This record gives sequence, C-alpha cells and structure tokens, in this order.
Amino acid sequence: MWVVFVLVSFLGCTKRDSEINFEKIDPRKEIATNVELIYSDSAITKFKIISPIRESFNEESKFVEEYPKGLYIEFYDKNKKVISSMRAKYARRVSEDGQMTLRDSVVLMNHQGDKLSTRGILWDEQNHILHTTKFVQLVRVNAQDTFYGFGFHAKDDFSKFNIIQLTGKRRYQDLTKELVDE
Repeated sequence: MWVVFVLVSFLGCTKRDSEINFEKIDPRKEIATNVELIYSDSAITKFKIISPIRESFNEESKFVEEYPKGLYIEFYDKNKKVISSMRAKYARRVSEDGQMTLRDSVVLMNHQGDKLSTRGILWDEQNHILHTTKFVQLVRVNAQDTFYGFGFHAKDDFSKFNIIQLTGKRRYQDLTKELVDE
C-alpha cells in the first residue's frame, strides 16, 4: 500500500521545473488587473482611471498605487460628459499627498482637440493642477498652431493652461503639409 502511494505521488507531478512559474509574489502588495476606478465627490463623478494593471502597497505609512503598464484617465464635467483625457505609460499615485506622477509618453487632450505631449507631468489632485518643467509640445487645433517649450501649468480639466518658457511656434497647416509631403 505504501509503495502505491509513493508511486502515485511521484507520477502525479508531471511538470518539469522549466514549466513552473517561480515568480516571487510580494505579500505586502495588492495586484489588480483590468482596472477601472471611478472617483467622485459628493456623488458627482470627477474622473475615471483605466489600466491593465494596478499595484498598491504601503510605503513609509502612505498608500501608494503604481500603474506599471500605464493608464488612461477621463475627466468629467457635472453632467458626466468627458471634458479631457490623459494617458501615460507609467504612473504613481500617493493618496495621502493627493499627487500623481505620470511619465513616459504623457498625452493630455481636451474636448476642443488641443493636445499636449511631454515626458512627464505631476498632477496635484487636491488643487486640480497639472504641471511639469519638462519639454512640451502643444497642438492647438482650433488656432492651427503648434507650440514648443519647457514647463507647463494647467487646470486638470485642461481648460486653462500656459507654457512657462515658450521656445517655438509653427502653424498647424505647415506641420500637416510636411507629413503629407514626406
């Protein structure tokens, strides 16, 4: 009987070591996939975060959320209409500070079609402000202009904004003509 048990146990394990996932899991970290988070204030939806993966954990007694595969954020007006959106390949949010750092191909768009591109931006959620000191490109579709500069400051709904150190300007039509001619 004992021999049968050992033989069945041995034959029951058919996976080779190379087929087994030995990835270490940090028990202090919560991992969620296909995330859709809706943030509201006084029952009014303010913004929604969509991400393929969110890792959350405590760091120095603060709750931290990381989005290692990027995220997409939609901002809403009081009628639940999308007024702007933001996308990045990586983000880190510290809840207690009310701040989110977004980096790697950050793109911000408003409902008029204006588009800001930069390498990184800081979002102060409590004061509803976006800002960066990095290089920015701003395409104003209605004005048909593209602006370049260093530093950017805006309301988080991207309705009012300014480039801190403007370094150049090109007409939108000239840029699109160059793309068509190439």
